[in-house]
Amino acid sequence: MNKRIKLFWDWMSEKLTGDGNVLRENLEVVYGRNGADEAVREYRRKKLNLYAAVFVTIALCVICLIVFQKDSGHVESLIREESGRGGVNVSLKAEAEYGGEEIRENLYVNIPKRQFTEDEAESILKNYAKKLPDMILEKSENGERIAESDLRLPIEDTEYGISIVWDSSDPVIISKEGFVDVIALAEGEEKITLYAELSLDGVNAETEFDVLVRDDPGMYEGAVKGRLRELSESLSHNTADEIVELPEELEKGIYVSWKKGGSSAWFSVLMLGVFIIAALYISRHNRAKKDMKKYREAVADEFPVFIDKLVMLLNSGLTVYGAMMRISEDYKRSEDFNKSKLGNEIVNIGKKVKDTNASVAEEWRNFASRMESGDIFRFCTILEDNMSKGSELCVKLEHESDNMRDMKKKNIQKYIRELDSKMMIPMMIMLCSLILVTVVPAMAGF
Repeated sequence: MNKRIKLFWDWMSEKLTGDGNVLRENLEVVYGRNGADEAVREYRRKKLNLYAAVFVTIALCVICLIVFQKDSGHVESLIREESGRGGVNVSLKAEAEYGGEEIRENLYVNIPKRQFTEDEAESILKNYAKKLPDMILEKSENGERIAESDLRLPIEDTEYGISIVWDSSDPVIISKEGFVDVIALAEGEEKITLYAELSLDGVNAETEFDVLVRDDPGMYEGAVKGRLRELSESLSHNTADEIVELPEELEKGIYVSWKKGGSSAWFSVLMLGVFIIAALYISRHNRAKKDMKKYREAVADEFPVFIDKLVMLLNSGLTVYGAMMRISEDYKRSEDFNKSKLGNEIVNIGKKVKDTNASVAEEWRNFASRMESGDIFRFCTILEDNMSKGSELCVKLEHESDNMRDMKKKNIQKYIRELDSKMMIPMMIMLCSLILVTVVPAMAGF
């Protein structure tokens, strides 16, 4: 049983804290092969502690709310919401006593809105009926309400809860929903009367107003779309014919061509969703890889300075081993020790060489393999080939240091050139936007 619990715990901790192989691959760069296992365990421990802290905090908050929740006191009445506003749900605790027994029950009471009195409702409807025509369509300078687009006819007022039912003197030209069909005009213009029946808490009121509809070409699109919607509804309710014919011409000389709609839109959205999910999954370890890359770049930036120190100490008469140990001690005493990535590595190499009598060249080659650095590999080769030739070693190291600085300079210049190329894309987008903003309004004016 204990073994099963341990296996379950190991599986759960790995799921919560991340893939062990990925964590080790990235942490090995910073802590080395020997320290990677401990680093992974520490990483998992911190993550699990964070999960535990969150869980304990939430649990304590819930317990405190339950235990220390104060009674709101004796309640004798509930305040209803203001007139016209919606109802509210009130949480209550009922305590009853019968036959020496105490009974407690948690209840939820719905308090509906207060109904208006008949006089209040009549007053509200009267005022609302006066404002309604101007809310739908304001009068023009000559006192006419002229329809220039489809009308927005509300069926409810949310502030007071008024219900509105619409009717039209000519539903073909202006429907009950407010759609305007100028193509159906028999003359150049017609005056249509809209009727609105208002109701509030059992009280009714009526109002009406006229709307002038003119033969405006700017409204043809809305009228044609309305007729196409009606045709679509009629075709959808056709259950008798084996073959449903699609008309090529509607009344009033409206010609229609039909194309079968494809499923590319929903498929494109679906594929986009799959692509986004896949991208998120693939990039789940990007942060760790980015930190690893930054670590290696920091080591590479500091490496020429280390070569200069080594050359200076070798020229002063120290052996390679002595110079390495001297640099290790200098880094250890330095105030910037914790900030220097390469300094930490050199201190660790020096400590291992001193404590275990390991080979300096071998430890540096292991370090180069972990950093995957060609510069450090070349340094290791020079070091191994010239351990006994102090003067030649210094010359070669100086030459290698100069080469590294030249290469770094060329990389910076290359990065600047690539940056200029990358900036061309947003510049082209801005130029196209500027052209569109300038040309489109000018073309629209013709």
